[in-house]
Amino acid sequence: MIKKRNIQIVKNLITRTPSFIMNNILLTYNCTQRCLQCNIPFMKSEVPFMEENVFRLVIDRLDATGAQGITLSGGEPMLHPQLDELVRYAKTKQFKRVHLLSSLYGPDDLVDKTIETVFRHNLSISCSFDGFGDTVDEIRQAKNVSDTVMKNMQKIVSENKKRAKPLKTSVNIVISQKNLHQIPDIIDYIESIGWSFNIDIYRFTSKAHRENEGMKVTEDDSLRNAVNRIMSSPYLKTPLWLYKGYGAYLNNNFKKICPYINSPTLGSKFFIHPNGDVKVCIGEPIGNLAKQTPHEIFNSNLWKERLLEIKECEGCWNTCYTPGASIWKYFDFDTMRQMTRIKPY
Repeated sequence: MIKKRNIQIVKNLITRTPSFIMNNILLTYNCTQRCLQCNIPFMKSEVPFMEENVFRLVIDRLDATGAQGITLSGGEPMLHPQLDELVRYAKTKQFKRVHLLSSLYGPDDLVDKTIETVFRHNLSISCSFDGFGDTVDEIRQAKNVSDTVMKNMQKIVSENKKRAKPLKTSVNIVISQKNLHQIPDIIDYIESIGWSFNIDIYRFTSKAHRENEGMKVTEDDSLRNAVNRIMSSPYLKTPLWLYKGYGAYLNNNFKKICPYINSPTLGSKFFIHPNGDVKVCIGEPIGNLAKQTPHEIFNSNLWKERLLEIKECEGCWNTCYTPGASIWKYFDFDTMRQMTRIKPY
């Protein structure tokens, strides 16, 4: 099956067809927080959780189209009542990576059960960590966030120390004007527990569902100092050029780099919603993986129309959609050529 999957990738490379190599399965919109930078918990759906039969069909189709790995997220994936069963099925496909993206914020019994699942099935795991004290409580609209998350991260650290081959662990951080002053301390803490990290900047567009003026970052010395600290860390996962380009991005003086256009096979990222809907960076669903094959989706008028919208958009600058967040994206020569043209921050 692995060989067949790789053959499919080669075929897609030749035809420049997306491969679902980068995909994120949203198991639910339900969440334990109401973060200022996230719209997902406010999405309305008649499907509270992705049903197991839908999940199995989605996984089968991802496997057939050349997916190398999957990320299980939400909302908060810990809330899915069948999380362990879903993970068990995903692991039967021998993906190179099955990853859980969680807030690690919730009741102790729920978190402990999730951590047991992570270790039982040898998943990689990442959590969000955006600050300390009242600052992060405001950002995530919840109580005692940093203390709760650090406690649960430490549980994983302790369990990892018992293993001959520790699980891969990482942190996702979103820079906003509210936590900019805490970025150095956040990185100090992440380094102290030995986790790697990615950092994004709070992004917003005129089409955003919920914008927050207080979260919008302005280019000043605080941002420059934060970027310098980010780039100095050996635990940083994303390429340095992404952070060097923040200044140009905030001043709207950056060169658009888009994987959907430059590297469709190896760089396109897809979000698969609880009912099977497939979405990209903008717009309504391009299809439904529980009702259509990838071939049908990428040969549809919806996908052709969405590509036109993507080509016309101004572009973004973050680890979700800008090439560089995944090693797979480096294989496209055109993208690499453009990356070398990025001007330093």
